[in-house]
Amino acid sequence: MSSDQVDTEDSLDPESQAFLDEVAAADAPALEDQTLSESRAGMRQLLLATALPVADSVAITDRTVPEFDERFKLRLYHPEGTQQRPALIFLHGGGWVLADPACYDGLVATLCEQVNCVGISVDYRLAPEHKFPAALEDCDEALDWVVSNAAALNIDPTRCILAGDSAGANLAAALCLRRRDREQMLPQGLALLYPMLSLDDDPPFHSRSRYGNGHYFISRDSIAWSVAHYVNGPADTENLYAAPSAATDLLGFPSTLVLTAGHDPLRDEGRVFAERLEAAGVNVNFRCFNSTIHGFMSFLATAPVGRAAISYTADWLSAHFGRGRGE
Repeated sequence: MSSDQVDTEDSLDPESQAFLDEVAAADAPALEDQTLSESRAGMRQLLLATALPVADSVAITDRTVPEFDERFKLRLYHPEGTQQRPALIFLHGGGWVLADPACYDGLVATLCEQVNCVGISVDYRLAPEHKFPAALEDCDEALDWVVSNAAALNIDPTRCILAGDSAGANLAAALCLRRRDREQMLPQGLALLYPMLSLDDDPPFHSRSRYGNGHYFISRDSIAWSVAHYVNGPADTENLYAAPSAATDLLGFPSTLVLTAGHDPLRDEGRVFAERLEAAGVNVNFRCFNSTIHGFMSFLATAPVGRAAISYTADWLSAHFGRGRGE
């Protein structure tokens, strides 16, 4: 497993600490103490306020697909030029409950610009209105539609990488599991950004107890809040298509990038998943950005640690698309 480390686990970088200080100073109610509409509005406001600007060279359009019966839409990111490009299919985070593709415009557009690929972000249905497996089914249909309509999208259907952050990374990993089990086409690669892979209330991960106290942006309570909204009942928490960490067989996965943050309750499950993928013979690249927190590629996108992670991800995508950055 290719692996790099930065900084040390013991210290937050100044930008991450400043962000946490600002969140604490705002003294907003905990996620689990807000109404659903309050939590959605608050998270959307934060993501939009901290997002990278979208370069003028990247055009963003929303696509309603009749075959989806208006259940969900796709958001498309096209860099300038008319040449055929590879595709990055992105599944946004937010605990299956919060956010939407627009909250990630800066991140996805920046990756598309740096890698010179087309981005497709899936506006999947959210819980609790639509519980598991609604979001997974939406993402599954979206992947099939993108490949089937590659010519119209001017993308290369053999060069599609599936990416997601947090709960979106959960969906990306689960989708690969389900499609492998059903002998369906898998993406060329998989990029998991600080993934949430275990839905257990008390998983055996040191990082959940060490960093889940509410002082590092997300907490064990907020994780439990998201899970309760997503699942239909306790049985779903052990369903490998809801909780990929429950999978005992990871054979056949595509080449995978796993990024984690050192001060993130989800850190250890990402590392363990990467180790299990490697043990199954998968080509894995793992990196922990030790000095920062969950969600840093969005909330700290302009800080050195955020820029470094975005650049690292762009380099990995470019290598797996078979071209240098910007080609």
